Amino acid sequence: MARLTPRRLFGWLLFWLGLGAIFVIIAFPLYWMAVTSVKPYKEIFSRIPTLVPNTLYFGHYAAVIKDGLFRYYLNSAVVSVTATAVSVFVGILAAYSLSHFRYRGRQLLSQLILYVYLFPGAVLFIPLLVVINTLGLTDTLLSLIVTYPVFGMPFATWVLTGYFATIPRELEEAARIDGCSRLGALARVILPVALPGIISATIYCFLLSWNELLYAFTFISSNAKKTLPMWLSERVLGDVFMWGELMAGAILMLVPILVIYTLGQKYLVRGLTAGAVKQ
Repeated sequence: MARLTPRRLFGWLLFWLGLGAIFVIIAFPLYWMAVTSVKPYKEIFSRIPTLVPNTLYFGHYAAVIKDGLFRYYLNSAVVSVTATAVSVFVGILAAYSLSHFRYRGRQLLSQLILYVYLFPGAVLFIPLLVVINTLGLTDTLLSLIVTYPVFGMPFATWVLTGYFATIPRELEEAARIDGCSRLGALARVILPVALPGIISATIYCFLLSWNELLYAFTFISSNAKKTLPMWLSERVLGDVFMWGELMAGAILMLVPILVIYTLGQKYLVRGLTAGAVKQ
């Protein structure tokens, strides 16, 4: 066992202090949000903030549930799941083409896909609004389902192209020799091996759709079609912030994200690392 020298002890101490500081910076906002959601308004607006609530009050949760939270949950779930499925499905086919075929313009197409991913959402805001109005999809959930893959597909394609490129060609060739078609080899051999990359792309596309507000706020006008971020933004009335309901709604909105991250954390890290391979 290595002797614990003062220099090594100082290094370990510095490491754990830094790690603890990072944890506090990341975890404290979540803790404060959770604590605020169970405080009465009198305590929330008190001049002396309390780290631990003096009185547990769950009226904010009851208020947001009574306001139709589950309806907006359903709207967001339908939009997010459908848009994610479309983004990942198209991303798989595009990534397979870019990584396993050689044709003129392949590198240019790959770069264009990456450039689209890097475009800020505000740049495409007006063109997409014109397209949605032309198609007559305004104030429908379909308008969001059509729009969100515009941002999800480039990322899914970029990540999966890098991941597919790390899979040995011999696996696909062996499947082809055994009688599989290209799609059969893709489904039976490549996709199971590329599962970490697919999961990481799926998680990202879902979060992108789940948290999006700008396009939802523009395309949707009726109350019945609103998504969770739209509904949550309405907890701010002018310069009045309904902090209790805001934090309660945010906590409930975080539940699916925490579950997804917990279940797919190891796949997310592996998928993003492989997706960073230079082509």
